[in-house]
Amino acid sequence: MQKDKKDIETSINEIKARLRMKGYNLTNFLEAYNKTTDKPISLANFSKRLNAGNLKYWEVKQIAEFLGYKVEWRE
Repeated sequence: MQKDKKDIETSINEIKARLRMKGYNLTNFLEAYNKTTDKPISLANFSKRLNAGNLKYWEVKQIAEFLGYKVEWRE
């Protein structure tokens, strides 16, 4: 179970780092992102879910694509 918690923490940090690398903080990211989606996310909800590691896979994929990345599975 400890490894899962560490993996979630790593993923959260990765998302936050990618946002910063693209020049976003959470507020201005959501302002821009919400203009492109039919499922807007509130700042409070996004921040809470991101920090808890509770984002859905499709949300992570959409966020990555918005930032210019692709989610890829490798073996």
